[in-house]
Amino acid sequence: MYFNPVMQFEIRFTRIIDFPKSVYDEISPFAGLSTTIEIANELSSKDCMISLLFADDFTEIHIKWDRVFFKCTTHKDDWLKNNNFVEEPFLNLFKRLKASKNFGKISNILFLGVFVEDASGKDLNIERINKNFAEKYLTETCANGVLKGFSDVGIVFDKKESTSEVNVQFGPYKGLEDLKKLGFETKDMVLAEKISKPSQIMKYKYLQLTDSLNFAKFKSIYQAAVKIVDSQWK
Repeated sequence: MYFNPVMQFEIRFTRIIDFPKSVYDEISPFAGLSTTIEIANELSSKDCMISLLFADDFTEIHIKWDRVFFKCTTHKDDWLKNNNFVEEPFLNLFKRLKASKNFGKISNILFLGVFVEDASGKDLNIERINKNFAEKYLTETCANGVLKGFSDVGIVFDKKESTSEVNVQFGPYKGLEDLKKLGFETKDMVLAEKISKPSQIMKYKYLQLTDSLNFAKFKSIYQAAVKIVDSQWK
């Protein structure tokens, strides 16, 4: 079993002329759904960012002149279900942006998921986690041959195709400090307690050049990530 404390999905597109003024009408219907709306650097199209914060869901939507993305910092089980946060409000908001007069075209999409192995029922310190990981994937002799007495270890896989790139990084997980090293933290204290013990962590990153997007495509990307996680942490 695993937890998914970080999910980020980004749609990138050609720059919107006269941003942010030209998209206020498209975004305004969603302001009431959020708990807070923030606008930074409103006078600079390049630097401006409109943020819709959904505190109860530990989720945020950010809109810039060349992209829109959401970031969720809690575990959810409904990413493949209809009418979840991806469909409403995120893709619905993007649909309105795409229909605006100054929108050009989609250039690519980026998916990022961080997964932490469930450590419940286990009582292992980070030294044992490191040793077990090295023995399974490298052999401890191989790892010590590179750097004897190592305090951390990990594996990186990259795959590049004509229109897509996949990057998978995984290794031992010390606790919440490792999540912060990736630039993330969760305000969900219940989840934070569950992922505070040493275990393993995996970061899955997927980039695709495309000019179209729908919920089915998001689901297929998410399923590909989960398939890899399940193959290692059954």
